[in-house]
Amino acid sequence: VLVSASDLVNHAACEYLTGAALRSVKARTRRPEITSPDLLARIERGFEHEAAYLAQLEREGKSIYRIETDRTNNDGLLHNAMQTQLALQQGYDVVYQPTFLHWQNGVMWQGHGDFAIRNPDGVYEMYDTKLARKTKGGVLIQLGLYSEMLGVLTGVEPEEFHVVLGDGHVEDFRTAEVMPFVREFRAKFEQDIRAGHDAWTAIVESAVRRFRPIMLTAAAAILAMIPLTRSIFWG
Repeated sequence: VLVSASDLVNHAACEYLTGAALRSVKARTRRPEITSPDLLARIERGFEHEAAYLAQLEREGKSIYRIETDRTNNDGLLHNAMQTQLALQQGYDVVYQPTFLHWQNGVMWQGHGDFAIRNPDGVYEMYDTKLARKTKGGVLIQLGLYSEMLGVLTGVEPEEFHVVLGDGHVEDFRTAEVMPFVREFRAKFEQDIRAGHDAWTAIVESAVRRFRPIMLTAAAAILAMIPLTRSIFWG
């Protein structure tokens, strides 16, 4: 099974999306095309933001290796991943559009990042451009997974990854603080992939998983009130 970081982000949001995607793959149905003018305009602005950051790196005199992306078939993905590994080995300052392939627990993970940039100490770290003014949780999952796959290729796990926001501000995140959550989500995702849960099971498990912390929080609040019932304040 070939899956991506986006699949993991969708699964973290709702397990039903994973089941729907699996059924779509098995039925060989094509995903609906994006037709919303607003969404298309936002996607175009995202490309422009990415291009602007690439131009900034060029002005800084960085040596840049551009991956000739071909995502139409598995051969193209393998070629992109081999280009990425070669560029990292050659020590370019920036690898633009790096592609990662990583086999784990019976699942082939693929990743398509924006930038892998080498620090002064020679360690590569992931940079991703987002139009938003604040980093969302799904981006942390995505970049955490990319950072892990980048570390497999270079032999050194990046200490941080970075998000270039729409206003130009760069937010930094420590990989070690994010990866426990990424691994937890990934383990459940891989389990559900192998189990091939139907839509109803996925929906029920998704609801239970989200309801559990709410109940635990409510129970903790109730138990915390018990000692207060003996105080003068409560009569």
